[in-house]
Amino acid sequence: MARRGLLLLGAVVLAGAVSRLRLSPAEARTIWAEDGGRFLSAQLADGFWASLAEPYAGYMHLAPRLGAAVADAFPLAWAESVLAACASAVVGLCAVATGLLSRGHLPSRAVRALLAAAVVLLPVAGFEAVGNVANSHWYLMAASFWALAARPSRTGEVVLAAAVVVLAAASDPLTVILAPLVVVRLLLLRRARDHVVTLAFTGGTAAQLAVVLGTDRGDAPPPAPVDVLSAYVVRVPVELVLGPGRAESLLTGDGAGRAAALAVTAVVLAVAAVAAAAGPWRLRWIALAGALASLAFFVVPVTVSWAPALSVALGPQLDLASVSRYSVVPQLLLLVLVAAGLQALVDLAPSPAALGAAAVVVLLLAASAVSGYRPGWDVREGPSWDVGLAAARQLCEDDPARASADVPIAPDPERWRAVVPCARLR
Repeated sequence: MARRGLLLLGAVVLAGAVSRLRLSPAEARTIWAEDGGRFLSAQLADGFWASLAEPYAGYMHLAPRLGAAVADAFPLAWAESVLAACASAVVGLCAVATGLLSRGHLPSRAVRALLAAAVVLLPVAGFEAVGNVANSHWYLMAASFWALAARPSRTGEVVLAAAVVVLAAASDPLTVILAPLVVVRLLLLRRARDHVVTLAFTGGTAAQLAVVLGTDRGDAPPPAPVDVLSAYVVRVPVELVLGPGRAESLLTGDGAGRAAALAVTAVVLAVAAVAAAAGPWRLRWIALAGALASLAFFVVPVTVSWAPALSVALGPQLDLASVSRYSVVPQLLLLVLVAAGLQALVDLAPSPAALGAAAVVVLLLAASAVSGYRPGWDVREGPSWDVGLAAARQLCEDDPARASADVPIAPDPERWRAVVPCARLR
């Protein structure tokens, strides 16, 4: 038991380190947006418990608040490194949870290893989601799909599933999209241990709703359904299969390039879907559930928070790096369909056709992951935390009556600043 626990901890650390290394040196020297401007600032001013139920953007953020509390326990000069480490640890945790909790549906270790690796290497995550606790909830919601679809027998896995679901539900109200899986659990499962994760979902969701119902997000005109569905096609399946750079290049090119992008994506997903449909019932239903959840996790948040940058009107203005965070969960859940198809093809081995089809799918996704390990767009660079902190310390020393000082952070130092009490700087 102890050896297995150490191995899993090592896997979490390794996966987290791989995720952390996706940040360039310039990105690693700054703090990203809400990490400093909202969560660290609130932690330094009010502490964890006072800020926990404080809504931001209309909802509760347990995971980022925890990350800020951990950063507060270390010297302030380490804040950017500690926050990035916490965010990377969440990625590692979700990768390991995905690999473990998918075992009941995906017996192949190779398929589960690929699925877990995708959590760490997902190209689109490199723009906004990697290295900052503010976007940890996207990974947690994707892992919660497997936590709620699983029926683990080991106590450690039950605890892992419950922890992932609590963190997700208490960090983002969109986790409620997974409620149908909870209903299925209630209808089909009878053992008490099977409902630990059910209780975790219920408790986390109740805490989240208590905060959400007390806030007002305001009303915005909804986008046209065709715009949302077009954005889904481009930002989820096409971008997943081809990678952000290749997808953007082909889709902003001539008609032949756009047709090629759509055709390659359609072939890959068709192979996976047909293979999963021909497999046993466990693969059919998990593939369908993943595909439907993928669509829901894109349509719901994008409809509620539509921004012009989400438009995928084909042309030079297409920018897949913008608001890319909305694509993380849908892409990871669409990979459920791909993984189910790969499992079905593995079950057919040593059929040459099955192995060939599986190899093509894996190679395409691997090429996408490798090319997107560190995105080519410099969207995460910003002011150095060390330099900004030193300037803030000087301001506080020059003015003994000063209560706090601002430290500029990424992506826009004019808009995003961490407020640091002078008592922590003198």
